Amino acid sequence: MNVSEILIIIGGILSLLMGLFHTQFPKIFKLKNSFKEDQNSSYKIIFTIHIALIIILFEFGFFSIIYSQEIAQKKGLGFGFLIINSILWLWRLFWQIYYFKIPKNLDKKPVLHYFLISFFSIMLSIYLIPLFL
Repeated sequence: MNVSEILIIIGGILSLLMGLFHTQFPKIFKLKNSFKEDQNSSYKIIFTIHIALIIILFEFGFFSIIYSQEIAQKKGLGFGFLIINSILWLWRLFWQIYYFKIPKNLDKKPVLHYFLISFFSIMLSIYLIPLFL
């Protein structure tokens, strides 16, 4: 097993963990309460998109683990898979930095914000490095 395969498997495991974490979002963020006034449309749309995201994270995770050898060869779909994952995590990193800005009047340290920046940077690296090895 080479470095690319190991990175891809680690990325797969982390994608599965992120998917599991996302299954708890409705409880953690009390999404139903956030959409009380417009329960029928906005909540359903957000919930549906969120379920799709969970499925995508699980798919990426399973494919990364099961097909790590093929993906590491960077041929055909393997190359595309690495590119798509790199773009996804680059976008998510960018979004965390520029969209989820830290409020200036925040008294406590934004640990989650910096953790997510680190996590998305790691995920970007995991799928980008095999493209250059």
